[in-house]
Amino acid sequence: MGVVGARGPRAGPSGRRVDPLALIGAVLTAVITGLIASGRFTFGSEAGRWVLRYFPPDEWRAALSLAIAIPSALALARLTHAQIERREHLVIFVGLIAGFLLQLVLRLPYFAPLDVIIRSNVANGYYGQTLEYGFLEYLNNFDVIPRHHHVGANMTGKVVFYYLMGAMTRSPEMLGLLIIAFSNLGAVLVYLIARELFGDRRSALFALVLYLFLPCKLFFFPLLNTVSPVFILLCFYLELRFLRDPHWRYAALLGASLYACVFFEPLPLAMGIVFAAFLVRGLRTNQVDVMDLWRLAAVAAGVLGALHVVVRVLTGYDLIADLLSIVRNALRFHRGADRPYAIWVWRNLVDFWVNFGVCQAVVVLGGVLRDLRRVQVRGDVGRGGRILDPATLLSVSCLLVLCALDAVGITRGEVERLWIFLACFLLFPLARACAARPGLATFSTVLACVLLQAGVAISRVQFVLSVSDVPVARR
Repeated sequence: MGVVGARGPRAGPSGRRVDPLALIGAVLTAVITGLIASGRFTFGSEAGRWVLRYFPPDEWRAALSLAIAIPSALALARLTHAQIERREHLVIFVGLIAGFLLQLVLRLPYFAPLDVIIRSNVANGYYGQTLEYGFLEYLNNFDVIPRHHHVGANMTGKVVFYYLMGAMTRSPEMLGLLIIAFSNLGAVLVYLIARELFGDRRSALFALVLYLFLPCKLFFFPLLNTVSPVFILLCFYLELRFLRDPHWRYAALLGASLYACVFFEPLPLAMGIVFAAFLVRGLRTNQVDVMDLWRLAAVAAGVLGALHVVVRVLTGYDLIADLLSIVRNALRFHRGADRPYAIWVWRNLVDFWVNFGVCQAVVVLGGVLRDLRRVQVRGDVGRGGRILDPATLLSVSCLLVLCALDAVGITRGEVERLWIFLACFLLFPLARACAARPGLATFSTVLACVLLQAGVAISRVQFVLSVSDVPVARR
């Protein structure tokens, strides 16, 4: 798929033909989307005691949103692709603004407005907590303050996030829009990471656009699970910068970012497998040496520990105690929910890949198999043998993360929401696979499939809304 430092993927013998994997994905997308629209696809598992209710959208709203979103997004891709080499910063800015507007267009069929989800104490108890307590009062008493239903299962950082946004606006509708905008900042990180990994702006642009329209992210706006990837993406970007330039400042920023990640949502730390894989690759390609890695670990751990002490002294908040409390709550929840492990160990995988995007899943899974076959006869050579290129290494290490999360059984259902961060990392090999084909045919096929599936399947978040929260006209 690609190698760090390359200017861009070279055209293969396939010319401008669409990648066959994308064509297969398009057919499967049509089938799955048809099943979803007809109500014959179940999100979750009845036998597993968890089903995510799907609200069939008004047909005219769904048709209108798709009629606007698909042609507009394809036109945006063509426009930005033509200008990315000459006007990089302008293209990123235009992409973010246009992507934000198209996300709102795709929400036209959504059964619940943004403000309804924000105000719901089941969906967003974070907002309610900020109305009841002052900022420092909450941090000082985080371990004794009664928490609303959803808040008790999450770190205090999510409530703090609402306090920070509340400094700009108290309007639930505006807060919803701010959450979407903050989540979209991850697109900038995705662009920067892809450029670091692959060395070309075309792959980076494709990754940015695919991030903006990632189905599982679109489905759950404005829940804070859509914000979680921003923190772990920042950590990964800082690691890549350190590998390119082993300066202590990147290690220090990584330590601070890790604190923020745990403070907000610790589950993305499962991506440590990916981080470790790239550190090993950095050693084998002579980007860094062992002493550099010791410096990285020491500085990052020192900054993380120092932040913990400073915050503990100034506010009374204890990150470690909060984390342990969340773990205990999660274990109690799984014992009480009675969701069978045997069912979810395979159903989690189905739900994850479908909500990642059917066409995207086919391209990623088929691509990694294709790349691993090629590694048998060619590849970068470094100390100790062959080295996987960045895209293939990302695919393999992300699949290891997926298998580990699934096998442990901590998450049984709801993976389309809880594992959004993992889906974001899989966009890098996907973008590289699209960029490996000249022209826009493959990328346009994947993007159109993503938008079609998202537009049809978007109206579902009932699991976090009580019946009284749902607008009467849409029940």
